[in-house]
Amino acid sequence: MAVKIDKFPESTKNAEITAENLLSDLLGVLRRNITFVTVMATYNVKMLSPMKKILCVTALLLCSVVSLYAQKGGQLIQFGLKAGITAPSFKLRNPDGMSTESKVGFQAGLMTRINLLSFHIQPELLYMFNQYQLTDSPSGTLSVNKVKVNTFEVPVLLGLRLLMFRIQAGPSFNIMVKNSTVNKKGSGLDLSFSRPSVSYMVGLGFDIMKVNIDLRYHGQFKNSRQYIADGTGYIETDKLKGSQWLFSVGYMF
Repeated sequence: MAVKIDKFPESTKNAEITAENLLSDLLGVLRRNITFVTVMATYNVKMLSPMKKILCVTALLLCSVVSLYAQKGGQLIQFGLKAGITAPSFKLRNPDGMSTESKVGFQAGLMTRINLLSFHIQPELLYMFNQYQLTDSPSGTLSVNKVKVNTFEVPVLLGLRLLMFRIQAGPSFNIMVKNSTVNKKGSGLDLSFSRPSVSYMVGLGFDIMKVNIDLRYHGQFKNSRQYIADGTGYIETDKLKGSQWLFSVGYMF
């Protein structure tokens, strides 16, 4: 005997298989079996090598943190955009008649935030444009050149949330630098500029709904280097102390 079904039940019709539902189900399984996993890990702990013990404990802690965060209804991973201004400071260690004047620049990029209860990890990809003016008086003739520096930075920051405020700090990796020189007065100089591959950032921010506002200090572990072409190649003329303040506004989706 055939049975005719006119329509599906509402519960089946409205069911949606989404990543959020799958993650929720997975966390439910982990919560139901966390006691069993803990007992088994404790029973067999003497049979594991030190490295495997560390991996097991780390995995259990991570599962517990993710489970607790999901129970609180928080968003584990967030993505966003940001943009702002930079206030750099370029100073020569041994000026020898040269002087520098830093100009305001700008920054823009992408960010990801991985939330772990009150802590978070925030990797970013930032494009930065900075410039400084170099003034020299070779043979009594005034020479003014503007040096433009284009940089891609990849900061990886560890943060702590205190109410609506965030404290962040971590390393920043310089993955590309390109510079150019514009002669404004007198003889032109062919300058080259290099920066250390690793620097650091530390700052304070706060969130208003999905809007982020950040103020950071970007410092260098080592001095940058400035080179001038002498016709046969580039020679190092001085070491450049470089640091900057970063102000940005971002939006998390």
